[in-house]
Amino acid sequence: MSLSRREALQQSGWILAGVLSAGSIASLVSGCNQSTPSLLGDWTPSALDLDQANLLAELAETIVPKTKTPGATDAQVTQTIDDTLNLIVSDEEKQRFLDGLAQVEAESNQQFGKKFNSLSATDREKVVQALADAAKQSDGGTPNNFQLVYQMIVFSFCTSEIACKEVFKIDQIPGSYQGCIPFSDVGVVWAPI
Repeated sequence: MSLSRREALQQSGWILAGVLSAGSIASLVSGCNQSTPSLLGDWTPSALDLDQANLLAELAETIVPKTKTPGATDAQVTQTIDDTLNLIVSDEEKQRFLDGLAQVEAESNQQFGKKFNSLSATDREKVVQALADAAKQSDGGTPNNFQLVYQMIVFSFCTSEIACKEVFKIDQIPGSYQGCIPFSDVGVVWAPI
């Protein structure tokens, strides 16, 4: 059976939609009849424990804060990363991610003698900046676990529905290609879909 290009793209879109929604469905099903975490609303993590999920939520909101645009909490970054850790990544990658979260707590304790969630917004930013500076100076051979955490937070935000609709410009049926045009003509960053 031969497919036209249009039919192939449509079928690929349905497959991708099924894969992306599988994590959401799994999260909904696994969340039934469990206690309500205090900081995360009525959502219960499946790959992280409550302390790790609360730390990730605070860290994500520090990295992508809510301003005049939505923040990490609005984009459900913690839930997305939890689903990714639970359903997609290998055990080795999951452990690297958890080590990155532990790195955040260790830096927080070293600088301020407190857990990250107990710090003020300014002190949280200092912890994140110190970890980012250390990640920049690490050699390419040694993986930096905080860098993985940071990248997953930013990626999860940038690919979220709310970011694509409210932060980035989206044109699902684009017109012609125009390679070199002034940014002022475009106005905003385009959504990554």
